Amino acid sequence: MRKAVEPPGLARPDWKIFCDLSEKMGYPMGYAGPEDIFEEIRALIPQYAGITYKRLDAAGLQWPVPTEEHPGTPVLHVGSFTRGKGLFVAEDYLAPREPVDEEYPLLFTTGRHYARYNFSSMTGKTTEIDAIAPEALAEVHPADAARFGIAEGNTLKLTSRRGSVLIRATITDRTQEGTVFTTYNYAETPVNYLTLDALDRLSRTPEYKLCAIKVEVDPG
Repeated sequence: MRKAVEPPGLARPDWKIFCDLSEKMGYPMGYAGPEDIFEEIRALIPQYAGITYKRLDAAGLQWPVPTEEHPGTPVLHVGSFTRGKGLFVAEDYLAPREPVDEEYPLLFTTGRHYARYNFSSMTGKTTEIDAIAPEALAEVHPADAARFGIAEGNTLKLTSRRGSVLIRATITDRTQEGTVFTTYNYAETPVNYLTLDALDRLSRTPEYKLCAIKVEVDPG
């Protein structure tokens, strides 16, 4: 919807790239454009059945939109859940695969920064974003800073059983004692070298968000 510019040079829209890859893998798609793809989506998903490019061109729609006459659904659950009651599935607690110990005494977790919401090398080329969030920072609780001799602005060496990374420290009580937090949005600070790939029993989601580390102040 609402293409802003034509792809420059040899660049192509994503849908064409995926179609070419699919054809090379033995499954020709043969779409004429994005609208063709969307028509297939709404034919297969009842919640999108009433959404068309023509309707979207006039205004946004909130699904479910079961028919082309339906006005959309601003609030999905009003008064009760669609199925009558909420469906809750009880699951046993599983401890982190890699607990802290004497050698790796701190927990390490990562997240996003609002200015660099996802991992994108392009945000590092934007002056306005760099002014807001110029570098990744390791957020250390004041009690842990005192425990390990860390001062504001120190360069830290964070080390797990898989690798090490250098990063500047900031002392803050935004993070819990015993935990170091940082963002993963900076190519020059590849903190995912530290994380592990243990899988959740049901979802098979990797446990990227928690591992054990040790922290040293880098003398250099």
